[in-house]
Amino acid sequence: MRVAASSYASLAEVYRDGSYAPFTRAMRLAGTTQVALVRFAQPAGEYPDPPTPDFTLARNERGSGRMRFDIGDGRQDLPFRSGDLVLKAPDVATRFAVTGAHQKSFISLPAALVGRLAAEVSGGGAADFGALHAGVFRSPTALRLLDLMWAEPATDSAHGRLFNDGAVLAQALGSTTTTTTTIKGSTTCNTRSSNSSRMLMA
Repeated sequence: MRVAASSYASLAEVYRDGSYAPFTRAMRLAGTTQVALVRFAQPAGEYPDPPTPDFTLARNERGSGRMRFDIGDGRQDLPFRSGDLVLKAPDVATRFAVTGAHQKSFISLPAALVGRLAAEVSGGGAADFGALHAGVFRSPTALRLLDLMWAEPATDSAHGRLFNDGAVLAQALGSTTTTTTTIKGSTTCNTRSSNSSRMLMA
């Protein structure tokens, strides 16, 4: 399947309005920044993504077979493993092919938000995430935050807005404060705890 490059403002719009809309199983907006969470299920096949101006943190939820993909740093071929994460950089066209049916989800983080937090943390602009853009990685903290964001009330409640604002901040800040170690074809992440993530994990 081909997805034409266009003026999509985020990968979430591709799954809401584009060719991948039939695969979307759930979508919600989190926090006052209206960050999109998307869950989708697809049969085996090839699924190229157009370049979009957001950071996209995608998660393997259920599936089988193998993944062949290129997120901007060369092709990789790995088993599909639940819990693996991929961070797509802004304005990069990516290609994914999976040999079995699969379910995934992702959070779309505005580049401006990530860049602002990176500047606050490092004193510079948007971070170069290095190995995170090269392949899959694993982060128990990020997975738990994503689970909590899906489980919390929708943003039309005060409690849901408060929680999701903190969770969005923790996810974006965690992306800017990550070190990586490659282990057997994937990467394990060690994320320095921010105040937001410590409160959410309490």
